[in-house]
Amino acid sequence: MPDEPIMDEKTSLTNNGLEQSVLEPAKSVKSRRRKYAATSFITVAVIAIIGSVVYIGIEEANVHETPTEPAEFQKQLSVSTVMGHLIQLAQIANKSSPSSRSILNQYDPSAQYVESFLNNSNGYFKVWRQYFEAPVWEFTNSTLSIMPVGSSSYISLDGVPPLDRTGKGDFAPLRYSGLTSEELTLQVVRSTQGTTGCNVSDYDAPQGTDWVAVTTDDISSCNAYEKALAAQNAGAEGFIMHRTSASGSVPGSRVREAEWSPDSTAIRIPAVGASHLTGQLLESGASLKVTVEADYDVAWTFNTIAEVNAGNANNTIVVGGHLDSVPEGPGVNDNGSGSMTVLEMARIFLKFKIAPTNKVIFAFWGAEEVGLLGSRYFVNDYIAAKDKNLTIRLNLNFDMLGSPNYVRFIYDGRTCPANVRTECELLDSLFIDYFKSNNLLFKLIPFSTTGGSDHFPFYQAGIPAASLATGAGSVKSMEERDSYGGLALSFYDPCYHEACDTTNNIDMNALREMGGAAAFVLMQTAMATDPLDPSAYVRRSN
Repeated sequence: MPDEPIMDEKTSLTNNGLEQSVLEPAKSVKSRRRKYAATSFITVAVIAIIGSVVYIGIEEANVHETPTEPAEFQKQLSVSTVMGHLIQLAQIANKSSPSSRSILNQYDPSAQYVESFLNNSNGYFKVWRQYFEAPVWEFTNSTLSIMPVGSSSYISLDGVPPLDRTGKGDFAPLRYSGLTSEELTLQVVRSTQGTTGCNVSDYDAPQGTDWVAVTTDDISSCNAYEKALAAQNAGAEGFIMHRTSASGSVPGSRVREAEWSPDSTAIRIPAVGASHLTGQLLESGASLKVTVEADYDVAWTFNTIAEVNAGNANNTIVVGGHLDSVPEGPGVNDNGSGSMTVLEMARIFLKFKIAPTNKVIFAFWGAEEVGLLGSRYFVNDYIAAKDKNLTIRLNLNFDMLGSPNYVRFIYDGRTCPANVRTECELLDSLFIDYFKSNNLLFKLIPFSTTGGSDHFPFYQAGIPAASLATGAGSVKSMEERDSYGGLALSFYDPCYHEACDTTNNIDMNALREMGGAAAFVLMQTAMATDPLDPSAYVRRSN
């Protein structure tokens, strides 16, 4: 718990209809729930250190007029300034063990650092925190042993943390699994043949037996949470979902509602993802022993929002990136690289007091790593607001812009939902035009239908979105190596969600190229009379 007095949160609407936090002294605190207090911003001494870095960055492009032309704005973006911010985020993360900027570690000081650059704007920005609750589940330990049918002894299996990418483990707990430090001995009951474990009726469990539900990772009919919930409702004391294919790492899905709220039904039973070979051992009638241990809490966290007090509110542009990291690492690339690029663009707006044609909101999302909860909350709050004095026309999202084995990825607008597909295609065409005009290769990748990054809540709500990335935990192909260099058959980011995601994990060329594209397209859309009108843009490439 923080040393400062705990504060109760009330909410009020800002004059744009979005929720703004108002902090008052607490009257009571709910058990197991953490509420963050407003704390003082980072000291002037630290700002002065970064101030020297910012000054050096500004000198790289000495422009006397306000840079409202996209090319001039893009030239103002200083990679050395972004890198200076990343060094500071890494130092903030190192104050926790392990080094992390997750919700329960150093997220608050990271946000204070960002706010220290935005708060003293003499009214240019309206800055506020948007508070919400988030479930935090941090793995500590798990065990699994199996007694196959016909055997008289248990075989201990090799466990790995959730989302392990080595492909070597036999099992891993599913995130947001129920917890048990006491070893449970359970009889295996597989979902009946021809079913996918999505319904209570898919299990034929013997009466009076403690049993574990076992099914495959087929999620064509329902997701992992719905499978685990069906097993729990059928009376199972545990749940295992195994790979149907021999390739790939063990499942690491969340067994929690995507649109989580404090009233969501939790999975109380231990839930485990298992390899294909482990699944073969789990015949009906076999028995197993299982434990799952983790730290679980429901914490208050927040988004930091900075709104430019100028521009057409009916054409509002939200540009953002998530500020939190996973508990396992400091998150310098994921997503310091994206969020600090957003901060650098906000710095340029403030330096020149740019008066955009369209209102711009700079957003630093919280709780992305636990299911896009910050951006979901922002979008849901916007939709629910009765008196809207602004209209969000589009979202620009930047997540992982400095991967060391990078490819220049643009999310393909053709894979947006049908109701915003045309507008998403227009936005991605702006990035395409930028890269083509600068003779930089790029690759289109599909938007996710289930999440992926903070653009998702926007296009799911009918707001067009565009996004850039340089690659995460997938492997670079031979063809990509031939086009972009780097190492084939290696991860785009070998330190993705790992402790080694430090400043050494940043490719400066990637950061420069992707940051330039981000800045160029932001200014194009900010200065367009209608940012979703194709005729508003002059194409520079053939």
